Amino acid sequence: MWLKPEEVLLPGALWETVRSNEYFYMQRKRGGPKKGISGMLLGTVENVFDAKSAEFRILLHTPDSDVYLCISVAQTREDSDNDWEWISEHMLPPLISLNKNYDDVRLYVHGKMDSMVESLAIEAEDTSEYQDGDDESKSYRDAAMKFRKLFNMPDEEKLVNFYSCSFWKSRIPRQGWLYLSVNHFCFYSFMLGSESRIKLRWSEIFSLDRIGSMLGRNGIRVVTRDTSYEFTMFMNVSETLKLCQQLITFALKQLMAEAGYSSFGFKDRNRKKHNSLMKRDLHAQMRSETYRAEFNLPSNEKLDGDCQASLWLPYRKIAVGGTLSISRNFVCFVNDTVKLVIPMYEISLVEKCDNTEIRNGAILTLKDGKAPVIFSRLRDRATVISTISRFLGSARGASERKKTVSETSSRQRRSSSESGSTEDNSWLGDGDDRSASSVDPFDLQPALITLFHRKLDDGVSKLEIADVKEETKQQQWRMHFDTYGHGVTMYRTNEAQELIRRGLPELYRGELWMIYSGALTDKQMHPGYYEHLVYSSDRPKVSADEIERDLHRSLPEHPAFQSDVGIAALRRVLNAYAIRNPNIGYCQAMNIVTSVILLYCPEEDAFWLLTALCERLLPDYYNTRVVGAQVDQGVLGDLTESFMPELHKKLAALDVLSFVSLSWFLTLFVSQMPFDCAVQIIDCFFCDGARAIFQVALAILEENKEELAACKDETDVITVFVEYFKRLRNRDSVFKGASKQPNISVAEDFEASQEEETSSKDTKKRKRLIPVERLIHNAYKLFGTVSNEEVESLRFRHKLKVIQRLEDNTKRNVLRNVKETSLFTGEELDHLYRQFKQQQIAGFFWSRLHPSQAYDRNDPFCIQGKINLDRFKNLMFALSPWCANSLGEELAYRTFLVTDVDGDELVNFSEFVSSLELMTRASAEKRITFLYRLHLTISCSPDVSHGDENEFGSSTPPEMVNHADVSSRSSSNTSSPIKLDREGEVVEDEGDLGGSSKAHVQKMNQQQFIQFWKSLYDIFASRDQDQKLYCAISSMGANMLRMGEMSKPLRSSGSSSPVDPLKMKAEVFDPDWNISVEQVLASISQESRIYHFFEEKPNVLQIVES
Repeated sequence: MWLKPEEVLLPGALWETVRSNEYFYMQRKRGGPKKGISGMLLGTVENVFDAKSAEFRILLHTPDSDVYLCISVAQTREDSDNDWEWISEHMLPPLISLNKNYDDVRLYVHGKMDSMVESLAIEAEDTSEYQDGDDESKSYRDAAMKFRKLFNMPDEEKLVNFYSCSFWKSRIPRQGWLYLSVNHFCFYSFMLGSESRIKLRWSEIFSLDRIGSMLGRNGIRVVTRDTSYEFTMFMNVSETLKLCQQLITFALKQLMAEAGYSSFGFKDRNRKKHNSLMKRDLHAQMRSETYRAEFNLPSNEKLDGDCQASLWLPYRKIAVGGTLSISRNFVCFVNDTVKLVIPMYEISLVEKCDNTEIRNGAILTLKDGKAPVIFSRLRDRATVISTISRFLGSARGASERKKTVSETSSRQRRSSSESGSTEDNSWLGDGDDRSASSVDPFDLQPALITLFHRKLDDGVSKLEIADVKEETKQQQWRMHFDTYGHGVTMYRTNEAQELIRRGLPELYRGELWMIYSGALTDKQMHPGYYEHLVYSSDRPKVSADEIERDLHRSLPEHPAFQSDVGIAALRRVLNAYAIRNPNIGYCQAMNIVTSVILLYCPEEDAFWLLTALCERLLPDYYNTRVVGAQVDQGVLGDLTESFMPELHKKLAALDVLSFVSLSWFLTLFVSQMPFDCAVQIIDCFFCDGARAIFQVALAILEENKEELAACKDETDVITVFVEYFKRLRNRDSVFKGASKQPNISVAEDFEASQEEETSSKDTKKRKRLIPVERLIHNAYKLFGTVSNEEVESLRFRHKLKVIQRLEDNTKRNVLRNVKETSLFTGEELDHLYRQFKQQQIAGFFWSRLHPSQAYDRNDPFCIQGKINLDRFKNLMFALSPWCANSLGEELAYRTFLVTDVDGDELVNFSEFVSSLELMTRASAEKRITFLYRLHLTISCSPDVSHGDENEFGSSTPPEMVNHADVSSRSSSNTSSPIKLDREGEVVEDEGDLGGSSKAHVQKMNQQQFIQFWKSLYDIFASRDQDQKLYCAISSMGANMLRMGEMSKPLRSSGSSSPVDPLKMKAEVFDPDWNISVEQVLASISQESRIYHFFEEKPNVLQIVES
């Protein structure tokens, strides 16, 4: 690379001259990692300061001066030689003609080099993807190049950011660079000739914590399955930790094969993305996640921007400061006392507002006569107003389109139902034609409590008091609505939270659940969506069967679910959600929670509330592994240890807290305490989020602390909780609910109270009943410091441990199933599984393989994880002794065709192990037979015109073969799909995997044999063998060619010129030539060197470690 002349004061320091002439010197940098103390010092300095210098340089020097000028640098000798030759040819002759006028020599070189550098810079600016002036872009490009080179990463692996830090090894800090990419956590250091290189997948990390000490070691600790690493950061500790947490969350989604993978922000992987912007994208995503969590917004809502502003409070006649946030569909405001959420569909107009009380303001006019919302003290009012106006226009257009499509779809369904047509139009015009489902026309049900509200009629006067309390609550909320607004745009104040904690009136409970959970805006933004799902025919069969089994187990004592009306509504809601989110489908406990929601919400509202619950409020709770509930069990343990350390120590010794708390979280206490009490806790949950559940759980532990301390085993602990829940009562209840726990009516409640008050003897024997209001009050009073932010932080820490533990359980199940018939040892299978899992996870990002393709929860353990062709080839290149040379890709491709028994273009772990052990562990005869069968995948039809085909019978190179055509090619190019058992034998059909019925092995034609012969040469190419081995392969192949000639039918032969078998084209292959597997085995067995190779058993552990 040419440079403008730069002065070099010490030309001989750490450099040696390799070429020179009258004016120029070519120098090479001294030393290296193993070349003396100078090389070690130079390498250390370059690594610490990230200032790697070039390996070669060219200097200008004139005899009359002690100054040397550097005019060229290069990383390779070849590049430096090219520059030297150019100087000798184009620059040196003019300098010689100057007759040692050294001032003119220096002036000429300066002018020439300045002109060349400027010209090259202009060309680079025209052709480069990035601007030369963008220093950050250049640093990222250099770091990304170094990252890929150091850790052998593919181009698809995107570097997110890099940091200078120290890695503590044996109590000695090693200064180096930390590289954070989409899939990897890497560190590199070079100190005094010693390299430190760490390469971890995010999915391998068990724990990630911030560390600090009095000595200034402020950094992060990374814990894996086997090792702990400490990195100290002198800058950007918080930024690094947050970025690591985001990338780990992404990796965990891959590991769990969640459908939300694409929502991470990498939907269009073909679009070129500026590497240095990825960190900014992740930072923006983190802000959007915080924004969505704060206001309970849809998962696809992205924050456009926020600013400081003041909100005019009409009920207090003052303006309060806070944060104004704007996204595509919402305008939101929050401070310590009030929160406001305004969907764009509620806004009719936005305009400026200026008067004596409001300066630099904006007024939002709402629809339906609602009071306008006024913001003031906007620093950039024009931008705020233009942004809201722009989003208003797009929101109106989208709303109209959705409304039109919804109405059209409803009309078509009604007409189809009347005419008996089976046509069903796709939702929102996505072109997905589906046949109509078998769902009969139905009416959406209102809240079931309005149909099945059974008041007690035993004449107890206290019922009238309960009715009075219900009416009082309703009146309080009507007054609240008059003051603070009604609907989604109401001012959400601390006063509303106090009312909610006292218990919601039944009349407004469903509406307020919808508002505070964000489900109401979801419903308004997707008109007709629920009805479309109900009529859809894409219902997963497994989920539908599970739903039918659990329908009558959902609050069976409640009259609403003793009737067909309630059961039918519950069935429709659960099936609709299973269609919406097939990766969850249906999970036990969803039926109980949905039943409670249906009692207080209309049917369509219940669907959207269930959606918000599963996808936002309680993420990962309702799946086959109940990951979220297990995570929250760990969070509860940490909170218990923080507030009640002695009790935590007691419960940890009994190992019972996680057992008893699982049903608390999954059913929101509905299955444990009386129904009316659990519903009041659910009121708090929808208002305050997940922290309300933990606060109530801690309050339950606090109230039973003495009894739990006296427990001797887990049975005693369970008994304490059962007795406690039996004594919980909701004195404001006006109807007889249903629960697994016996419920006592209001009348029975008061009768029991009277008995307690009048009978001193009974008072000693029987404990008092506990109002649920007291439990909730204590929860907020004693544990009000628990915040949702703290809960999320603890969730992240425990999610790492839970998912890794679940992954370990899955691995044990897989290995246990495979080990029964495998020829590998348990340790070898463990290492192979790790390699297979790494390739599977890499396939999600690098090969654009969606997790739902590679994971099916209904499959047996041994075949759940799958990889595609690209990932399979990588494993074969690394582990198979047959795929290490030039034809390795072809053999890996053939092996994939044979291994993919079900033709789904994916290979599971069991299939992969079967193929690898046939290459490395089976007997020599079976290995040869397997290699023979791999070459039967070439078309053996003699009338196919091959032309200039490759080994696959196609003019497309192996690396360009369409992966989607793998299964069709394997079936069309052979007489029948090849299926193998564990011993390498062909089985007749899929049902005979044990190999009890073997099919006859077909004979190999001449084209297939030539390729088989080439493969034998290629397999031995990397082995250090003498010439006799290759002579043996040649002799053996010639003998087999003659055997094939002898198998031809007798016929008159004309004269023909001899043809080199290895250069034969498809058109000269003899269609009558063939050879059997028995002949191949006999020929190879006669060559001891070749046969011995197939008897060797390579050490798989050493191969994996290398």
